[in-house]
Amino acid sequence: MISLIVGSLGRVGELRRLLGSLERQTYRDFEVVLIDQSGTEALVSVAADFPGVEVRRVVAQPGLSRARNLGLSLARGEIVGFPDDDSWYPPGLLAEVAKRLAAPGVDGVSFRVTDEAGVCSAGGWMSAGRMAMTRGNVWRTAVSCSFFLRREAIGDVRFDERLGAGSGTAMGSGEETDFLLRLLGQGRRIDYDGTVTVFHPVFHGPWRARRGWRYGVGHGWVLRRHGFGVARCLWAVALQGVRAAQAAVTLRWGRVAFHLAQAVGRLTGFVRGGRAPGWAWPLVWAVAAWVVASAFAWAFNLSYGDAVNRYALMAEAFAQGDWAFAFHPRFNLLFPLGAGTLAWLGFEGTVACSIMGLLGWALSAVPLFGIAQSVFNRQAAWCAFVLCFISPILFDAAYEGCRDTFRSLAVFLAVYACLMCWDGRPRRAFLSFLLSLPFFALTRGDTILLGGVAWLLYACFDRFRWRTWVSAAAYAVMLQPGCWLTWSWTGVWLPSGQIAGAFLRIFGGGAA
Repeated sequence: MISLIVGSLGRVGELRRLLGSLERQTYRDFEVVLIDQSGTEALVSVAADFPGVEVRRVVAQPGLSRARNLGLSLARGEIVGFPDDDSWYPPGLLAEVAKRLAAPGVDGVSFRVTDEAGVCSAGGWMSAGRMAMTRGNVWRTAVSCSFFLRREAIGDVRFDERLGAGSGTAMGSGEETDFLLRLLGQGRRIDYDGTVTVFHPVFHGPWRARRGWRYGVGHGWVLRRHGFGVARCLWAVALQGVRAAQAAVTLRWGRVAFHLAQAVGRLTGFVRGGRAPGWAWPLVWAVAAWVVASAFAWAFNLSYGDAVNRYALMAEAFAQGDWAFAFHPRFNLLFPLGAGTLAWLGFEGTVACSIMGLLGWALSAVPLFGIAQSVFNRQAAWCAFVLCFISPILFDAAYEGCRDTFRSLAVFLAVYACLMCWDGRPRRAFLSFLLSLPFFALTRGDTILLGGVAWLLYACFDRFRWRTWVSAAAYAVMLQPGCWLTWSWTGVWLPSGQIAGAFLRIFGGGAA
């Protein structure tokens, strides 16, 4: 017997089409376990209209994965399938399923899913060939309505009820892929045949960004759970970016938002395992603030002080290839490289400096948010985050193109790292401190010394374990470009002209 487990929220017309296709099956030894989650009696009459189909209706609360797990507990068949209530079968499909699963060693079978016109309705990615289902191809060889499994092969494996429609979590997809990946991990053999078709309508909207994000989070979470690497996640994100670009070409802006939200959701699900990332929104708002403030800087070009007298001239020298003037050992590398690159791209020197200063101003608010959240709570963190942006002194320093905004960023990251050490989260502490090191190493001489103090403090928290020495080695490597620049000017191999000047005043010698 084949048990077909169908969860429905009350789609009457679609369920009629499915039951009608089942009534026309040449293979008759099957049952339908209908998990009615509609909260009404609308599906009772639908089931009664098909006396040739054995339907067992069970009332349950919404949740697709919960419905399928309930159906598995009630199913009597040796073979189990999970048709959607809006899918339908060609007349010989169940006979084909019974034939395939009668073969020794075959634990499951999956087919291609299209609409009546032959257009693939599973995102356009289901293969038309034949192959064994694997970890690598599961996304293009199976969707929920396309596969059938021997009950014995399923064993105790169940759908994760945190995944899928109605789960109550951010993870609005991925339940069937997760289910199959766990079976494949147990060595189950599932064959795919793209020459056999299950019917399902193509999705034409509405293209809501929220829906796309939930789909993406589920996908990313499954990638993370089953050990797929960062490269596989970035590939999945890039695919949605390509789809967004395709939609933009045809001016379908709803689809653009849907696919971009799905791309962000995939990254979110992978990084945070399906939870809303604590730093995602602060980072988004920080970037948005930088974009708005940079546009203001470009439109009005009101920079003054150091930006006009020194920084802008160095940036423009970089754009013109005058390296001797663009790089001075007192300034290190971060600001000439960043502002110089913007000047090379066509920005006026003072504007380029302002945009770079504003970048440090915006990014420094993000670790400040993390510090306030760690010490106080999330509400205090948002208050500190907002106050950082509306402080006229900070904005003035940033808009002038001052390098000190990157010094603030480095300090905030180092403080957050020490807080994470104190909180017993060494991995997060280590990553935060590593992220601070380039800003310590490449900003200016006094910041380089401050970075040394930060390293010593981190080392004390870390009790001089391997992370301490890895960060020391990384910092030493990052200081080498500055050392080379200082040596070319002073003849002293030190990471900053300021430090070299003090060294020469104390010990004498060196180039002029």
